[in-house]
Amino acid sequence: MFGIIIAAGCSNGADTHRTDYLKARLETPGPDDVIVVAHRTCWRDTAENSLAGIDRCVELGVDMIEIDVRRSKDGELVLIHDDTVDRTTNGRGLVAEHTLQQFGKLRLRAGAGGNNAPLTQEGVPTLEEALRVARNRILVNLDIKEALYDQALQIARRVGSQDEIIIKMTAPADDPRLLNAAFHGQTYFMPIVRECNDDPERVCTLSLSAALPAYEAYDPVAVEVVNHTDAYLLEGTDAVRARNIRLWVNTLGPRFAAGRSDDKSMTDPDGNWGYLIDNGVNMIQTDRPAALIRYLLSRGARGGQ
Repeated sequence: MFGIIIAAGCSNGADTHRTDYLKARLETPGPDDVIVVAHRTCWRDTAENSLAGIDRCVELGVDMIEIDVRRSKDGELVLIHDDTVDRTTNGRGLVAEHTLQQFGKLRLRAGAGGNNAPLTQEGVPTLEEALRVARNRILVNLDIKEALYDQALQIARRVGSQDEIIIKMTAPADDPRLLNAAFHGQTYFMPIVRECNDDPERVCTLSLSAALPAYEAYDPVAVEVVNHTDAYLLEGTDAVRARNIRLWVNTLGPRFAAGRSDDKSMTDPDGNWGYLIDNGVNMIQTDRPAALIRYLLSRGARGGQ
């Protein structure tokens, strides 16, 4: 693990950064301290996966941003979720068929994009640009859409932000991609553990507690759980707590966290976000970061803030 951390507005010296405080919280999970992760940056006020979205998250006091990483035709890493540029920009076509120069001519659509969303002045950032904007200000979760882990690590090293990053992976503990990953000991690591359902293409486990021991060699800082039933999550919470790591869930929509979504939380926060927190979840990825922060403050679950 890495060092210590600071809350927004808590700097106490020229060499102390907000990310010092955030890393310390990340590494020392407590029952009344929930880490807020903004999905694809704070896109509701700006644009998805944008530099302005990173700035907005910092303004709101968000702890971590999740950003999506793909590779351009000429080998540069850029921030974009889909395999095409159609939804989020004024362009058309596959990400892999656009050069960095072509990306430079595109503009992001506001919010979650779509043909009816207005264009912004924001361009498609490179990973390096995004990490430079985030450095010392906010933690970063990389959702890497292809086998780009080594290249992403090289960029993070160049920026000097490798110790502010979580790399996550859906892979069995003995998968060569994980066994041979260069990021071990350089960045934080988080395995993604899924409850089995009717999707044969997904790596999954029948038990959360049974899945955890195999990942101990990688010193994970957290485990991301995708559960379709409450029972799957509840069965493993004691095992997560015993390892002193954080328990991450997504409340992005009905496919996650047994349907305890952001939308439901807007009208019944206690029955959704609150239920998860009461049952051991202390890291939530959300599309409603401002509302989640307000809720956490109301119940004293923001690490003393």
